[in-house]
Amino acid sequence: MSERMTMRGIPFAAMKEKLLRKLRGGIKVPFVNLVATIDLRRLPQDEARENDPAFKHAIALRTLRRLIAVFPELHAFYHPSVETDFAGCLALLDFYHQYIPLFHEPARETQVRNLLFGLDKAVRDDGFKKVIAEEIAKSNLRSGVPERATVLLDDRAGLSWDPAFVAQLRADIEAYEHHYGSRAGLIRSLDLWKSFSGDTRGRSLRFFLSKTGIW
Repeated sequence: MSERMTMRGIPFAAMKEKLLRKLRGGIKVPFVNLVATIDLRRLPQDEARENDPAFKHAIALRTLRRLIAVFPELHAFYHPSVETDFAGCLALLDFYHQYIPLFHEPARETQVRNLLFGLDKAVRDDGFKKVIAEEIAKSNLRSGVPERATVLLDDRAGLSWDPAFVAQLRADIEAYEHHYGSRAGLIRSLDLWKSFSGDTRGRSLRFFLSKTGIW
């Protein structure tokens, strides 16, 4: 298998490593009479620190405070005991995540999908799962993500839809496919993707960042 090359004939891997070395060392950017240094460094991989409850507690507290700053309504549920009680802090943080969609419209559909995903994991009946899949697709459509609503175009789901709705959905999906040059729903339909468990998106992002030297 031939090595990937850049347009100038330089090995891609070598070019990437050179760029990463520059980024880690800092880049000086002249700006009028100011010279700023952009310093991108890899965070230390200290496993002991990552597993330290005090470190995790500090992160959770910082998240709580940020949420309260953004959504003052949450302060009504805050109690100072969470400053020393890690379990209580995590419980309050989970409560905040569940409560925010009740009053913050942009988070509502995401919460609907989270609840539906949880329901899907708990039921076994195939007919029930299809209903849940359709509701998830409807939620994605309401969120402006038609490429994740392709299930609404299958024969069974489409029987009850208005023809104008189906035509608009097809047009939106076609626009997505034309823009991205990829078939909507392709990745999620692959057996390899279905075999992954847990937070696939988060783990993929962390893997990418670790390979580029940012994480």
